[in-house]
Amino acid sequence: MIFRYITTFCLFLIISGCKQEKKQDNLGQAETKKVDFVEKIEPKKNKKLSNDNLIGLINDPDGYTNIRSNPNSKSDVVGKIFKGSYFHYNEDVNNNWYPVTTQTGLKGYVHKSRIERVDSKPLIFLKINSEDPTDFSFDRDTIVKIETLNENSPYFLREYNYPKIKEITKNENSILFEDKNVKVQINRKEVTIGDYKISEENNFVKIVPEGGYKVFGAIGKPKYELSRIQGDINNRPFSIKKQKLKYLFEPNLTSAKVYKKSDDEIIIYLRGSGASEGYEVIFIIDGKTLIKRHIYRGF
Repeated sequence: MIFRYITTFCLFLIISGCKQEKKQDNLGQAETKKVDFVEKIEPKKNKKLSNDNLIGLINDPDGYTNIRSNPNSKSDVVGKIFKGSYFHYNEDVNNNWYPVTTQTGLKGYVHKSRIERVDSKPLIFLKINSEDPTDFSFDRDTIVKIETLNENSPYFLREYNYPKIKEITKNENSILFEDKNVKVQINRKEVTIGDYKISEENNFVKIVPEGGYKVFGAIGKPKYELSRIQGDINNRPFSIKKQKLKYLFEPNLTSAKVYKKSDDEIIIYLRGSGASEGYEVIFIIDGKTLIKRHIYRGF
């Protein structure tokens, strides 16, 4: 009898121990799963600015808005933006206060409710001088409508405030610019005088423009002319019509630059001739379309 009780008691202890061990194993597995689950939860990372270097106007009934030193209403006022003044800003998806930069270079923050986004395609960001072109201290940045660029513009154009596309190759009559999304080739050639209407007096040959065009870069018989400007933007080919290159003589390919205005827009710049017949020209391309040719004297 005693042996039976001892045997039963031992079996009870063994079974209880196994159950307890199994319970601990299950708890261990549950705890391990819990730890694994916690480790896989990562804190949300700050997103990048969704839109960089946008152009805006203020939207404030007071006619101006304050620029703050930090992204909150309690920080110092470092300046003001007035109605009708363009400025640059970034949309910060993690903040109600957007970083802004005025045309004078003042930086700070403005609440997003006071900013009205502007379509940048009709606009151009320039460095100009409206006082004395020989004194660079008068240079300033501005944003104007592309349609206002004409021979009567009340300022001297200094520079286009956009990143430049890298020059890849260059020789006497050809230059190539390229990055991963943009390719631009500019060529010049010797003038074929038979392509033009001319006048000749006392052995002096002069180009006579037609179709409302003007002659740039030459008084007498020119030596070189633009022959081709073509390329592609985001795998969309473009080519400027020859009529838009005609009468632009003695182009200086060394002066050529290509600016990236946006993902779909570029500005092609070059100078021609020199002294009294010198000129500067830009071609603004949007996708595959020439939207502006502007010829001017920047000096």
